[in-house]
Amino acid sequence: MVTVVASVLLGFRPGVSPAQPGLDPSCAFAANYAAVRGQRWGQEFISTRGPYGWVLQPVDLGDIAPYWFLTQMVLAAGLGVAAGTYVWSAPGLGRVGRVLMGLSLTYVVHLAFWDEYRWFALFLLLFLLGVHGQGRVGLFASALASVLAGFFLLMRVSLGVGALLAVGLGCLLQRRASAVISRLLLVSGFFSAGLLVPWAARYGTTRGLATHLVVSRAIASGYSSAMSLALEGWEVAAGSFLVFFLLLAAWAVFQRHGRACLSLAGCSFPLLVTWKHSVVRQDVHARVLVLFGLVIVAVLITDSLTAERRWRASPILAGAVVSLLVAWLHSPVDDGPPVQTLVRALTQPLGLPGVAGLEALVQLQHHRAHLAQLSIRALEPLVLPTAERAVLADSTVDVYPWEASYVAANHLNWANRPFPTSFQTYNPALDRLNASFFDSPRRPQRLLWHKTPGELLRTPGAAGVASIDGRHLFWDEPLTLVSILNHYELVSAGSVFLLAPRAEPRFLSRRQIATLTVPWGAWTPVPDRPGVILAEIGLRRPPSAQLRRLLFREEEMSIDVRFRARRMIHCRFIPDQAASGLWISPLPHNAASLEALLSGALPEQGQVAEIRFWNGWRGVSAPDLRISWVNLETRAFSASSPLAVSDRVTP
Repeated sequence: MVTVVASVLLGFRPGVSPAQPGLDPSCAFAANYAAVRGQRWGQEFISTRGPYGWVLQPVDLGDIAPYWFLTQMVLAAGLGVAAGTYVWSAPGLGRVGRVLMGLSLTYVVHLAFWDEYRWFALFLLLFLLGVHGQGRVGLFASALASVLAGFFLLMRVSLGVGALLAVGLGCLLQRRASAVISRLLLVSGFFSAGLLVPWAARYGTTRGLATHLVVSRAIASGYSSAMSLALEGWEVAAGSFLVFFLLLAAWAVFQRHGRACLSLAGCSFPLLVTWKHSVVRQDVHARVLVLFGLVIVAVLITDSLTAERRWRASPILAGAVVSLLVAWLHSPVDDGPPVQTLVRALTQPLGLPGVAGLEALVQLQHHRAHLAQLSIRALEPLVLPTAERAVLADSTVDVYPWEASYVAANHLNWANRPFPTSFQTYNPALDRLNASFFDSPRRPQRLLWHKTPGELLRTPGAAGVASIDGRHLFWDEPLTLVSILNHYELVSAGSVFLLAPRAEPRFLSRRQIATLTVPWGAWTPVPDRPGVILAEIGLRRPPSAQLRRLLFREEEMSIDVRFRARRMIHCRFIPDQAASGLWISPLPHNAASLEALLSGALPEQGQVAEIRFWNGWRGVSAPDLRISWVNLETRAFSASSPLAVSDRVTP
């Protein structure tokens, strides 16, 4: 009971967010909006999180808030029960020692600043209770852990996969063959229940679940390729994580304590998931492994408090903690002095956020009214001028490339494409779903194309064509881009670009005109043909690059673009998308050239003379690229469109 009360006070956080602008808040808004509307994941809506992703990133829409507070209470109380039970299961501790260790473990599991890893910590404690427990206690804990593992696939697929692998390993860690078989049967049944029952509760049937899982696999497989980010100083943080792993292994060997070694073996897959999350995108994500690593250390200390060699092995474990702190201090995150952010993270539970959480729950109506006011103030910069809202009127609208918060700010009738964020369309399978949407009669009557900040492309004056991490917006989802430009044209150019359907498709034909093989780093002339030139790029990764992508992350790949006007830009591209046909010429390089292209023109200043490709494999011998040049023949702009260019509104 003590740990439950402590857990609620330390971790019951008022975490429902108001709708607000921004890249990540827009993703959260879109997922919550789709959940409220009952859209079917994997078909009508796709996200890096599943249909229960609102549990991790709640936005105050519909009935999300009361349901989220319910799940938060389950999480906080569950962590308190699991931490207390785990400490009680450790042999040899006295009553006072159990209480103190239970409170310590409860404190540590609430250090995670992302809810998904507090849920993962709950799973870990239940899973280890199942590994160590005998009889009904062990079976019950394994059953609960398996249910969570299944449910995780509907919250965030990476956690679900890691949890599933862990419970499978836990079965194999049983000492007797009969116990292994019985645990496998138990885990399979409860994992299926954790997956199927919430899906059926959401949609009334299990139909569509397989599609969601297939699409989720496509998202997971392309994450490293699309989202890899290495900032200056990342080597120290990554090296510190490796030292942490080595010291944990050394501690287990030196300690020779059966329970602790068994726990460390069981933690292998959760640590692997956390490692990948932390090193693929090496910014604030790197801190995930620091805080979750402290949970692992706290568990191992709990297991070994009565071990004979605990004091002699303690310097090794202390070194592991130090390596985590070094990783935090050298993580390239620009949010204040590293020491100050570390102290803030480690002391955050001392502020007793549960008091504010309980107050928000008791006064939920007042709390939601406050969130509504915060939303209005935050979304004010996205409110469109009257003339632009008149163009949209009551039409169905989609927002491109990602700022879905325009929907909330302007109360739009949102007819969203399946994956509503261009920078997260990781591979051709997802790209095809979005392209098919715009090729179908379901496409919206208007498209709001907002201008992206040029700083995203790391190129001055690149506003409107920048994606994240120095990527060019036109290369994020090649098939979808061609589909949009084929069916839409510009009708208003003001604070945003507003597009309406064309009377007839823009492109007359798609024809392959040449195929050649070129080495990395060599300038390649772009064919001089009327219309649009695409490049379907075939690349083969050397074995070392494939292994690095699996265990670490994909290195950046980029293209130098030299225009006929001698201007040059350097942009990243997603290698998994390159075979679909990257838009090469004419390539917009600022908002003005983008406006001209959306109007139906092929601006001369956007004509590209030559390109060259770079990879980040650092001297590794790589097979040459194979480029197939494709020509899109275009028709001239038609003044018979629903809204002609002469009718554009420029507020």
